[in-house]
Amino acid sequence: MRSIKAKLIARLTEILDGALTLDKAILIATIAHTGQEDKGQNSYIRHPLRVMEQLDSEDEMICGVCHDLVEDTFIQVEDLSELGFTQNQIKTLEALTKREGETYPERVQRVKNSYVARKIKTFDIRDNSALWRLKNRRLTEKDVNRMQEYIDALNELGTLHQK
Repeated sequence: MRSIKAKLIARLTEILDGALTLDKAILIATIAHTGQEDKGQNSYIRHPLRVMEQLDSEDEMICGVCHDLVEDTFIQVEDLSELGFTQNQIKTLEALTKREGETYPERVQRVKNSYVARKIKTFDIRDNSALWRLKNRRLTEKDVNRMQEYIDALNELGTLHQK
């Protein structure tokens, strides 16, 4: 009789070797973000899952749950096609990923050129702006500056007043 760990590992291997589905994308994001915490010391995976849940199609949701993979984990852009991401999904994730030496406004300009990246970035900013995610009860100057940066980005994306 195989142990439960062996059964789980076999199933994980089967999923990772298969086509890219939303389940596989969630699994990849969960594994890659394991051990990471957000600013409020919450499990980080909750953030991409919340962003994902705001999106409409499975294709958008795959990009939503994986929007921080390249920027915040060991996964590189070059790994995405091996994992089964389509060229459109890779372009969306590249649009969302901060590049070395790039300012935040420059990144927002790049995001504007992709309909799906714009949607994801809007939900990403809104989730990142949620005050309950902050560890401290008092905003620091850094927090205030970040919030202003988010407001400016939402305005630039044309989604500041969107519900």
